[in-house]
Amino acid sequence: MMPLPSDLLEKARTLRSQGLNYAEISRRLEVPKTTIYYALNPDRRRAHAARWRARIRGVEIGVEARRYRRLTDEDIRSILELNSKGESISSIARKVGRSTSLVYYVLRKFKVPSS
Repeated sequence: MMPLPSDLLEKARTLRSQGLNYAEISRRLEVPKTTIYYALNPDRRRAHAARWRARIRGVEIGVEARRYRRLTDEDIRSILELNSKGESISSIARKVGRSTSLVYYVLRKFKVPSS
């Protein structure tokens, strides 16, 4: 995998800050999705490379787990409020800064009827 040129890296960072996912960024810049992911997350690249080097030597090491932000009462209130206003699941996820699966989870947990 080739490193991403600095001009494309800046464009990728800008697009990511606008809320685009890795697949959409890769389509727009015509670069493989994994290249975009690792260019924007260099620590993950180093962790995976270390894991593969260790595996070649016959040693098994773990990759550092991702750290997820806890679900707060404010997040739950926002999700329920936006849902009651008729917002779509993806729109709610973007506005709250969470995944669509988490939005579905909250709605199921609080037994909100699906529309």
